[in-house]
Amino acid sequence: MHPLHVGIVPHVPYALAYGGLELQQDRTIEALRGLGVVVDQLDPWKRTFDAQLMHVFGSEYHQAAVIERAHTQGIPLVVTSMFMMMQPRWRFKLWRTIDRVLPPNTQRLRRRNLQAAKAVIAINAAERQDLIEIFDVDPARIYVIPNGVEEHFFHATPDLFVQTHGISDMVLCVGMVEPRKNQLALIEATASMGMPLVIVGPPFPNDIGRAYGQRVAEAVKRHDHVTWIPGIDHDDPMLASAYAAAAIHVLPSTAEAQGIVTLEAAAAGARVVVSDLPSLRSIFGTDVIYTEPTSVPAIRAAIERSMSMPRPGAGSVRPSWLLTWTDVAARTIDVYRRVLDA
Repeated sequence: MHPLHVGIVPHVPYALAYGGLELQQDRTIEALRGLGVVVDQLDPWKRTFDAQLMHVFGSEYHQAAVIERAHTQGIPLVVTSMFMMMQPRWRFKLWRTIDRVLPPNTQRLRRRNLQAAKAVIAINAAERQDLIEIFDVDPARIYVIPNGVEEHFFHATPDLFVQTHGISDMVLCVGMVEPRKNQLALIEATASMGMPLVIVGPPFPNDIGRAYGQRVAEAVKRHDHVTWIPGIDHDDPMLASAYAAAAIHVLPSTAEAQGIVTLEAAAAGARVVVSDLPSLRSIFGTDVIYTEPTSVPAIRAAIERSMSMPRPGAGSVRPSWLLTWTDVAARTIDVYRRVLDA
């Protein structure tokens, strides 16, 4: 029996961006190969496509040409939608109402991209429902597959981070420094709590991210309890150790699909606080503490409530939403086989 052969198309070229979405792609590819799948990463200079199907990460307008050409050539398509509700829902409802009289637009292109796929992968149940209601995707073609974490996060210890930085039992926030991640509100929320705050991550590489990073740098200078580490490579053992050293990981994003960093923190045994968003509630249920991300007092109260609870033990019974990338790959392979058997 020949091994499954898949061609992967990235969300954007890695030279232009590398963050959580790109990490998701890399870890999925590694885990697929670990399970015996032959994976080609699309080479735009190659003249043939030799795989059995194409898996495109992302459904935005810039993927339209690739998806349309693959579709017209009869290549079976799997699309990871990567749709996150970044605008008020009423705007999408208005768009649906007047789309027939609008000129070509990015939302129409996304709908075409999603409807061209034989299978669409969503990261959570809320995204699945959005794809059905906003883009008219057939529910039978949508599969929910959350992100995973590497196994070593489950066995992390705080020693390396504590020895290097001299900080432990802190509030930790890992992620790109940008308005959506809301680090400024977290700095204010923790200012009077008597706990150190460690922010790990670089400014997002655009004008808005750099300006926000400057504001965070100025806030760090004003607050002695804050340490900003501009970046730790994801494969550096220091990152897993930081999670293990933290009393709590807080990600007060104003929009978030899932947050791989939240999963990694939970795997390492830290308490976690996340924003009260439909996308996150559809994943974490009652297992985590939620906060209103636009309210500094609410963030502070959520941290205090979480800190009053026992710290989960690293390596303890895993909740159903805490998967390894091997788990993710196995579910993705099942989707591939359903597409090829249809």
